[in-house]
Amino acid sequence: METALEGIERGLAAPALDRRLAEAIRDRDEAIKVYDLATSQVDEAKRRCARARDELSDAETRRADAETGLAQLAGMSPTHFARVFKATFGTSPIDWLRRERISQAKRRLAETTAAIKEVAEQVGYGDRYFFSKDFRQHTGLSPRQFRQREQAEWRGGVAEGERSVKGAGV
Repeated sequence: METALEGIERGLAAPALDRRLAEAIRDRDEAIKVYDLATSQVDEAKRRCARARDELSDAETRRADAETGLAQLAGMSPTHFARVFKATFGTSPIDWLRRERISQAKRRLAETTAAIKEVAEQVGYGDRYFFSKDFRQHTGLSPRQFRQREQAEWRGGVAEGERSVKGAGV
């Protein structure tokens, strides 16, 4: 199809140029509408992913089917949800979920004396060995090493606090 500029150069009559210009404007307007619709649909999908991620409770992250639960919260199929989630947050839902579980495990290991197997089950890992492997992969320490380090730091902080209070003449 010849552009309006080429038509002017060839000396087409004004009505023919007007028609071509009107067609080009309609095509542009239609393309803008399609782009706006696609953009609004993508934005809505991203909002639904964020809402699902934010609404997922600690209890739900422990479920074996938590990733499917996220997709259901967002009102999407698991495949579409995974695609949109990754585009929105830069990580897959399962990787995000694993980081959330490890974060909960770190808190429980530091704050409780529960057995590592119990902590693994509490945060959604059915297999203690897989939990330990995943934990080490995310933290660089085994769960046992992490707990020992946290307890040592806590004891060291308490001891420092006691020394500073004694040193202040209190």
